[in-house]
Amino acid sequence: TWLRDCWYQPNAADVDLWFAAVIARRALNEVPSMALLCFPVPWDKLRFLAMVAMQQAAGLRVSNPAYVIPPMPGIPGDKMTGLAAYLLDPMWTDRAKIRPKAGNTLEAFAQRLSDYLLKRRECGNQFLVGQVIADCKYYGDLTAAPDWVSWAVPGPGSSKGLNIISGRPAATSYKPGQWHAEMTALR
Repeated sequence: TWLRDCWYQPNAADVDLWFAAVIARRALNEVPSMALLCFPVPWDKLRFLAMVAMQQAAGLRVSNPAYVIPPMPGIPGDKMTGLAAYLLDPMWTDRAKIRPKAGNTLEAFAQRLSDYLLKRRECGNQFLVGQVIADCKYYGDLTAAPDWVSWAVPGPGSSKGLNIISGRPAATSYKPGQWHAEMTALR
């Protein structure tokens, strides 16, 4: 609710709103830190790291502990400095290539996000990609995505749920592509 009211709706026309969602979901997911940072587009790494330093100096949480940020490979310094250099800087540099475009499907946008969040060691997972898209699909070009209603990523809860309603043990695993095919067939 806070993200919607304070970052997304006031900046709904910004073509790089998706980048703010990545920062919210991957780097922070902690309202006091997001409020102190303010809407992070355009990206300003120094402002981001200054906010991190202020929160840490005050003894406050910078990010939600449910979202573990591991050290980034080959990047010295603290985890947030590493995350900024290893993930956020490259995503901002490549933003024109990543951002949603007219006629895009959610699946196509998810693939572009995945190129960064999944293919860079320890930077994310499918659930995180799904969260960013769930945040962004109400704004800009994604509102008209042809798969707006039908696209989803498998997460722990959705996989378990699909197994249960399909009569399988809840912990049954899926082969790549199988979850989405079964979800689509059920729909």
